[in-house]
Amino acid sequence: MGNKTTIKNWKTSAHEGLGCIIDRLDEIWLEIGGSCHLKCGYCFAESGGVDSSSDNVSIERILDVIDEFSSFGGTRIGIVGAGEPFHKRNITDLFNILGYNKSKDIFTTIFTTGDLLTDKVLDQLDDYQNIRLLVKYNSQINAVQDKIVDSKGYTARRDDALKRMINRGYNDGSRLGVVTTLLEESSKEFPNIFRYARDNNLIFDADTPISRGRGKTCNLDAIEKIAKPVIEKLSQIDREEYGNEWESHGTYIASPPCTRFNHHLYLDKKGGVHPCVASDQVVLGNVKQESLAEIWEKDITKIIRGHNYVGKCIDSCKNYEEKKCFSCLGRATEELNTESLLKNGYVRTVGCFNFKHKDKK
Repeated sequence: MGNKTTIKNWKTSAHEGLGCIIDRLDEIWLEIGGSCHLKCGYCFAESGGVDSSSDNVSIERILDVIDEFSSFGGTRIGIVGAGEPFHKRNITDLFNILGYNKSKDIFTTIFTTGDLLTDKVLDQLDDYQNIRLLVKYNSQINAVQDKIVDSKGYTARRDDALKRMINRGYNDGSRLGVVTTLLEESSKEFPNIFRYARDNNLIFDADTPISRGRGKTCNLDAIEKIAKPVIEKLSQIDREEYGNEWESHGTYIASPPCTRFNHHLYLDKKGGVHPCVASDQVVLGNVKQESLAEIWEKDITKIIRGHNYVGKCIDSCKNYEEKKCFSCLGRATEELNTESLLKNGYVRTVGCFNFKHKDKK
């Protein structure tokens, strides 16, 4: 698994659409249930165990939403859980969605723990070429990774699955990647994790924790202090060892800045619709009662879509001024919720770890 491969088609972005402003609903992310066999210490959804909630949106309604999304010309769907998509309680719904997306020519990204991807499951996935698997990869040290996810033996199972996927050719620059979050306990490993991704032609999907769910229990202040030097080190590695140039910002590492405010919606497992995964306190509507079109054209949605932002990022950040960052709804704002948006008509920004004063050289 550690053998070096020639990188021909590695992605400069973890996700298509980042850096683009099109003001059209082109991407949705879905939660399809919260059942999960792990209990990650930074999980935004606080998963871990079996989800039997009768409030969860039905798979039939999800497929209706996808049908409507496709009729808009939408091209990309992300499946994020809120548990593990390949969990035995979720996998039937997952493949129903994959089959439907295949018939609509919609590209599907699946966020997964990876360790449940047996050869039998991979045989099924081989029928779906228009997909991407992003596998949890916080640490290469078994004791550290197992502790993060609260599951003994997880790391060995994950690494075995990654090896089998690489042997099957999933690491073609489009279908397989690692997804990681900058945590205190694994921050020193980030250069090695980054090299592992580059050397094996894997997409590198990385960011910092969001203050949601168990993410609130992470030492976010400490992580903010170490984020910039760690990211700058990755930039140096990519430039000197792989010939790739990029600048850091407050969202995805080694990718264009996040512009999801303009082309994306996030649907939680109970049907609630939010601007993105990081802005769960903003509820734009609910697909149990409303269509995507109705939600997309609401006044509150247009505040986000129109990028009606005020505050530190807009007033004094050089990155924002030069469009190297568009201010993260989850990391650079304060008191962002449904009520504040409706009352004020704007998003208030407070800056992030990568703030650069625009009046300074």
